[in-house]
Amino acid sequence: MEKTRGDIGLSYSRANEHCGKRIYYSDVMKSPRTYNYYSASGTLMEEMVASQLRPLIDGSPLVPMKQAGLKAIDEMISMLPEDDLKKVMDELDASVTGAEYYMKTVDYQPLVLQQKGNLRFASMARPTRLVIDLLANRDGEDIVVDFKRKPKKLSDYKISQQDWKHQLALYAVWYMRTRLTREIPRCEIHVLLPGSAPQIVPINVNAEDIFHTVNRLQDLSWRLDHSYFPLNRSHPLCSPKWCNFYVRCHHEYFKGPEAILDQITDVR
Repeated sequence: MEKTRGDIGLSYSRANEHCGKRIYYSDVMKSPRTYNYYSASGTLMEEMVASQLRPLIDGSPLVPMKQAGLKAIDEMISMLPEDDLKKVMDELDASVTGAEYYMKTVDYQPLVLQQKGNLRFASMARPTRLVIDLLANRDGEDIVVDFKRKPKKLSDYKISQQDWKHQLALYAVWYMRTRLTREIPRCEIHVLLPGSAPQIVPINVNAEDIFHTVNRLQDLSWRLDHSYFPLNRSHPLCSPKWCNFYVRCHHEYFKGPEAILDQITDVR
């Protein structure tokens, strides 16, 4: 039996509604990380914003926003296809403008950037690891923040269709356990928009969201323990846009009609 790593990645908390093969490639095969235009653009804007928030936390020297962005691109360049790199560079100035707009809306005190955490549940052999983009405080109330980069402002319908609650619910559980509180913290998605002002989206995490998120983790823990990684080709993220393993997976796990017909041993 192939062995998986001894922890569960945050992105896997949605695995029962995503694709087991993606977990297989990243967790079992340990395929190297790659970027595409979408993931690189998001990392770029988040790094720009982080470069401006960091001095407010620790008093470190302020790094010009564009310089921080170029440094982020330099770190991704070997993992980014040339065509995607060109698109990211073409939008560099718009990304700077969007990050500048975001900083004008900051009405909180940043506390921690890229807060790493681990949770170990009694029902699971593996710890669950997570990284919270930002912990902040606004008017005496702590906030759990996750950044998203989108090309344009989202409608209310688009927001309601996102699977953000489960990600934030896991962050909320970590926060509650480390702070020894039973009160669910305020959670927000901060949508970074190139060339325009950001969209601040409050996410009302409730007890049902927390239950469902932990239930997903238990399901995933069983999958990892039993090396069970089913395909999910019908998922909306099954595309070259969102999955780094799309081409490889479709090459390795595709059977044409002839092969399928040959597998039939009886027909009536």
